[in-house]
Amino acid sequence: MAQLHQVIEELTDREWDILRGIGQGLNNAEIAEQFSISSATVKWYTRQIYSKLQLQDESNKRKAAAAVVERFTAPETTFPVPNLPSDILPFVGRGEDVRTLSDLLRARFPRLISLIGIGGVGKSRLALHVARAMLPIFEERVYLVRLQPLHALEDLLLALARTVGSSISDRDLLDTIATHIGQYRMLLVLDNAEHLVTHMPVMLTLLERAPRLQLLVTSRTRLGLNSEATYLVRGLLYPADDGADNALSYDAVKYFVQMGQQVNVRWYPTDVDIQNIARICRMVEGMPLALNLAARSLLRLPLAKIARQVEAAVDFLASDSVDIPERQRSVETVIQAMTADLNDAERERFAHLGLFTGVFELQAAQTIAEISESVLQGFIQRGLVEIVQPGQGKLHPLVQRHALAQLEASGSYPAAAQRFVNYYVKLASRLEPHLIPDVESLDVLENQWPHLLTAWRCALDARDWHSLEGMLKSLHLLAWRRSLFYEAMDAFGEALSSADLSAADPRFALELQARYIHIKGNISKGNINVDDDTDTLQYIVERLFALDAPERAIIGLLELGLQQRETGQFQAALATGQRTLDVATVCEDAWSMAAAHYQLGCVAHLLGNDPSALDHWQRCNRLNEHVQDTILSAMVLHRRAWLAWHKGNSETALKLLNEALSLKDVSQDREMVGGLTQLASVVCFGLGDFEATARHRERSLSYYRWAQNRGIVRYLLSQKFYEALLVNDLKEARVVLHQLGSDADSEQDPLVLACRDYLQFVTGESLPAPVALLDHIKQLQALNAEVQALITATLLLPHLAQRGQYSQVVQLAVILERTPRRPSWLLQLPAASSALAASERHLGSENMMESQFIIWLSPEVEWQQKLTDIFSV
Repeated sequence: MAQLHQVIEELTDREWDILRGIGQGLNNAEIAEQFSISSATVKWYTRQIYSKLQLQDESNKRKAAAAVVERFTAPETTFPVPNLPSDILPFVGRGEDVRTLSDLLRARFPRLISLIGIGGVGKSRLALHVARAMLPIFEERVYLVRLQPLHALEDLLLALARTVGSSISDRDLLDTIATHIGQYRMLLVLDNAEHLVTHMPVMLTLLERAPRLQLLVTSRTRLGLNSEATYLVRGLLYPADDGADNALSYDAVKYFVQMGQQVNVRWYPTDVDIQNIARICRMVEGMPLALNLAARSLLRLPLAKIARQVEAAVDFLASDSVDIPERQRSVETVIQAMTADLNDAERERFAHLGLFTGVFELQAAQTIAEISESVLQGFIQRGLVEIVQPGQGKLHPLVQRHALAQLEASGSYPAAAQRFVNYYVKLASRLEPHLIPDVESLDVLENQWPHLLTAWRCALDARDWHSLEGMLKSLHLLAWRRSLFYEAMDAFGEALSSADLSAADPRFALELQARYIHIKGNISKGNINVDDDTDTLQYIVERLFALDAPERAIIGLLELGLQQRETGQFQAALATGQRTLDVATVCEDAWSMAAAHYQLGCVAHLLGNDPSALDHWQRCNRLNEHVQDTILSAMVLHRRAWLAWHKGNSETALKLLNEALSLKDVSQDREMVGGLTQLASVVCFGLGDFEATARHRERSLSYYRWAQNRGIVRYLLSQKFYEALLVNDLKEARVVLHQLGSDADSEQDPLVLACRDYLQFVTGESLPAPVALLDHIKQLQALNAEVQALITATLLLPHLAQRGQYSQVVQLAVILERTPRRPSWLLQLPAASSALAASERHLGSENMMESQFIIWLSPEVEWQQKLTDIFSV
């Protein structure tokens, strides 16, 4: 019988239709007509069916097939109408979940699918939404069985029987249900099965006896069945950061807005509201219940305060609405239900996991929380720990905060925090020697970044300066190479604000301050009005030498030389670079020696000694052959490319930049990629390759926006603005100008004002005097926006011609022609060519030559000064 059940289960829907036709006594032609197929097709299917049923006797095949149909068909069977409730609240998003589950159910295998996830994540609503979509597939035989009020096996069987319309008799109730369902295709949704896990094996028996039955189960925990296919349900999709331009397109944000409008139909979020909503969505990882409960507070609190409350306390997420099931009226109640069946020892161990924020290594969890493999597996089975990938897990952020609160209340926090610190200090110390050049070690450390920061703060709370020192170099290098600037600054700043630090360990305090300033300096690159820390760095360096700690002073010397260079103190930077090289040599620090040569090369170039610059960069490369730091190699290539571009060798510059971008592991250093692609966008623009320009610029913009470096973002946007003007795309220019204003610190930002004035000039909204346009160019040059200034100068040509200022047209064209960094194609623009042609017609060849001669009496003068000379005539 079991074998026959299996055969029936394996029949396709078409085969079963034709088998029923045979059982009803229909011939091939009648079956073909009924199902709108050919008789030949019916014959083919019939042979397939007989083969599967192993019917050999030709004379008895149809009779035997009819007997099979009779055995598995109950003609008198009637089923109730589907009992699926309709939605009261809108169902938002989950398109991928719905498609995946629908495809699995249509395929008929697996027949038992468990939707698992923490309470409040939306498992039941998803299951019901999918079930409603399956009504036509299952010929309306789709039913919901609510398991929450059930406890005993008998209760479960009685609920099943009543739901599917089976009779209830003294004989085996399970067999009665199976017989009633028979061969009919049916889908049962078993909702909230976590407390009946021990009774779930009986459902396997039902699946065996009813070969076309399928089950869709929701549960906070896995059922623990071999034939169970588990589908993890996560929260709704939410934006990764508060300032996402398309935040309203995310399902979690849409859901919050709809829930808010349930509370107040007139409410619609402002831009600031949307930022707070995105923040709330991220804090609860898109959990619908939490979003619903948070939105209920809109009647009494502004969104900013709701966001702060959600961040401060999990128990804020609660409601007394009578139409919300009591078990879901607060997130705290949901989490308590998830841990209700833990014993005291397990509950205490689970609280230790509250120290972990985000993804963690399971091995780390076992070591720090002092839990066995079996206990950890129990947490995973219950859905308390989500497996992200083999060997890694995470807690939902709300569960993590609940666990941490339990740990702090238990009195076990200090010991647990110390184990946490010890584990990550050991990890950081073990990996520190390999962080350059081993990018894999950096990857390992970056994956542990949240936990390293937690360990840092735990050590700081305990005034454990030794552990902080054990992590400092690794955290600093990781933050520098992976652009984790802001988190590192916060962590280092908290330590520096401690009054005890300097007295306890002055060497460590000074080194920490130097590394803090170095990280801050990376954020400041390209920004205007940044702090000048040269005096502070000078003090730190001299104090460390006085304390006989020259090896700790090296990072301070490197940053001091950099800041001196960027503030125009070139001779001082040269002396600092040489001192850095001397100290690094004594300390036998090959990487710092190479970095010092790199710095010296940069200063030499700024002093006009390019041969010396190239020599230092070659020395840097030779030392780096032993260190093998690809990022340092990329930095040298970057500088060489800049030097080539500065001299007008754009093709060479681009070749060097592409070489740097292709170096192994460079793509992992966001700051390096940002700088390389920024220069690449300028070089490609000069070569007239606008497609490559846009590609590099957008990649660079992506980094600098992420790093919150407004200075370089503004530079890149201004470049985009002038490109739009070059092709006369005024609409795009206005859009970019708006973006530029959004990224500026104020409406009076010099670059924004310069671009706005010039747009008004180009569109004829205002017609300033030539000297005003010269001021515009000077402003751009002062902001290191030389390419933008050159474009502006080129765009002036037709406007000067229109005013009849032909001599100035020619003089300006000559300046542009002889400027090395001028994009080669600028003077080929139709507007520029027309302006020059008009000038020649009005001035004649002799006067054209005289205009050019006047300019180049002093060829060493910068082109901006020559412009001043022109417009002051």
